[in-house]
Amino acid sequence: MEGYHELLKNDMLITTRLQNTMVFYSQHIFQLNIGLAEWLSKNRKTEEFLKDRIFISCSTDSKVVVKRIESRNQKTRKGKYYGADTDTIIGKTRKNILRHEVQVKNLKKKGANVIELDTSDDLDVNCKRIHSYIKEFILN
Repeated sequence: MEGYHELLKNDMLITTRLQNTMVFYSQHIFQLNIGLAEWLSKNRKTEEFLKDRIFISCSTDSKVVVKRIESRNQKTRKGKYYGADTDTIIGKTRKNILRHEVQVKNLKKKGANVIELDTSDDLDVNCKRIHSYIKEFILN
């Protein structure tokens, strides 16, 4: 909860002090487990809040995530899933991906601007997606 309040405080400082500003939120806002999409009611204030904000959602197939986690575990020998068996990692990964998908879907329903990136894609491809989205966002 503390992370959520800090985020809103910083958001308010940026948007009230700087004119013609866009605020970008990375996927990490979803990892705060704050249920942002559920907290925002569908009304004029929410629409006003969301209009100059862009959420960047990063996801990929659960198999890719599991491979990355297992590779990181071997290299670092530490972390949230270090020592966990593959089935445990798969279960938690699928649960996290599903929760993330629901949050993104709910944000979109409320009118949020969301760039969806597949982290399995090449970095250049995702950068071009972001660039194109921002360009379109500014022109509209």
